[in-house]
Amino acid sequence: MSVERSKRSIDVVVFGATGTTGSVMAELLGKKKKSLEDSKSQNFTFAIAGRNQAKLKALKEKLGLNCEIIVADCAKSDSMLTMAKQTKVILTAAGPYYKYGESVMQACILAGTHYCDITGEAAWVGSMTEKYGKEAKDAKSCLVSFAGVDCVPYELAISLANDVLGDEYKVKSAETLMVAKKGQGGAPPGTLLTLLNLMKSPWAVVKNLIDTVNFVPKSERFSTILSLMVWMLPLYSRICKGFTLPNPMGLINIPVIHRTASNMGFGGLTFYDRMPLPKPALWNLYHFPTVIIILSIVMIVVPIFLCYVTIFGNEGLKKKVSDSKGYKGFPDMITGLTARVYGTRKSASDTSNPKQKVVNIKSEYPGDPGVYCTSLYAIEISLGMAEESEKISSGFSSPVMALGPRNLSERLKNAGCTITWECN
Repeated sequence: MSVERSKRSIDVVVFGATGTTGSVMAELLGKKKKSLEDSKSQNFTFAIAGRNQAKLKALKEKLGLNCEIIVADCAKSDSMLTMAKQTKVILTAAGPYYKYGESVMQACILAGTHYCDITGEAAWVGSMTEKYGKEAKDAKSCLVSFAGVDCVPYELAISLANDVLGDEYKVKSAETLMVAKKGQGGAPPGTLLTLLNLMKSPWAVVKNLIDTVNFVPKSERFSTILSLMVWMLPLYSRICKGFTLPNPMGLINIPVIHRTASNMGFGGLTFYDRMPLPKPALWNLYHFPTVIIILSIVMIVVPIFLCYVTIFGNEGLKKKVSDSKGYKGFPDMITGLTARVYGTRKSASDTSNPKQKVVNIKSEYPGDPGVYCTSLYAIEISLGMAEESEKISSGFSSPVMALGPRNLSERLKNAGCTITWECN
């Protein structure tokens, strides 16, 4: 018999805490808890969890954490359920999620516990939604995916813009540009293993694309396909006044944005998810030749790589990634996102308002995109879910759908992020 969720002693459990990203989540939670203790503010409780007790103890001592330790193993369902019954939210950093995520979801549903992950595997989330959607609603569990940098800043910016535009306007299109400042980014081992799994053959890539589009509600699929087609092109940006490349994360966040837009009532938009090149100017033809060259190289290299892994496999690459210490992240980096969202007036007869409004949103988040920034998003979303544990809607969700754009924006600003907007 599990304790009623609101009365559980632990607010958030970080599962997979000894991994690259999980250890940073634990570190940030520890710092936040200590800061609240020093200021005598309302505090929270958390625990670190994983299958190796010795590693968990070492992490707790190294970071000086004031938290509990829970031993749980994805291969042992009883241990997962015992962990889930002790907490309001499980934040899992144990990836790849197609391999380790389902057992965590199952435990959360059985215990009536909320769930949060940082996956970018839309096709996998779609399959889990189909398999466990009704059970999650019946258990009053909220299952939130995409709590990392590949989705949160985009989903938040466009949803905020929709909120700023109000009921009189409909979002027509949105453009986003992400830049990382003060350092170089990278990807943790779990992310690389996911990519290698998706690119194990041309057929695997095609199947994943089909499943990813099917993850979006039927009414929004045409708009999603249009955004994905436009994403592959060399486009001129009205934000940076130059030609831009597709954002590599576009295959992840474009379907997520369209799903959120559909569920929140502003579907049908076209989403331009871009990556800028430095200092576009007349002398470099606003980067048009550079963009064409880069895209041409990608179009040559990717098919060659897919042919190689089809013939020889990629198990050797996976082993090298698994055995490597991997990318550890840079806490001093800044992740910046600029968004421009265009809204058109719904009523043609309403002459008191302009036909079009533009919302410009600028945001900066501390830490590199791959590890520290993602960890910051995830812990704030998980803590928000714990605070609102009896109010948030059950079933499969996303960070903005679960907490709301204004609420999530305020949480992130209180955590040291900068988010500003203007509407013209």
